[in-house]
Amino acid sequence: MKVHGSFIEPKLNWQVNINKILVKCRSFILSLRFLRKHLDMKYTIKFFRSHVISRLTYGSPIWGHSLNYQLRSRNRSLYFHIIRSIVRGFKFKMNRASLLRSASLENFGDIFFKRASAFIHSRIYFLKPTELVGELLSKSSHNDRFHGRLRFFDTSKTRIGRVCVCNAA
Repeated sequence: MKVHGSFIEPKLNWQVNINKILVKCRSFILSLRFLRKHLDMKYTIKFFRSHVISRLTYGSPIWGHSLNYQLRSRNRSLYFHIIRSIVRGFKFKMNRASLLRSASLENFGDIFFKRASAFIHSRIYFLKPTELVGELLSKSSHNDRFHGRLRFFDTSKTRIGRVCVCNAA
């Protein structure tokens, strides 16, 4: 089920969501290599932050700390792969810390921590509970077979086939 741009699965392992994010971010690698040749490093990093990091971390306060090691390492390795394609003086002997220093970027885990802390701070002090909780509860039901596990179902109006009420009528 897709809710606010994030794919939610019944087991909440976030694999489909991470795969979609990684495919979308990989499409920017060639654009960033082209920009690296024609723009200053400062503007290439701005493009990277606005288009790639925002996609990599969208919804991360919800799913960021519940990823298994494999998905987290795939996210991190794509992040560093894109940074290697941006940095002009990249040498294969560079470790990740020196790569981040040369690009003046923060570590991938720190980005998740900052997003999660900003999310929690905004929920506590400024905002009312979002409609996301109500929407999730309206699209879920308790599974009698497995107690304590929610089962999600699709309630969108864009159904096709015999399931759609208009088509069945």
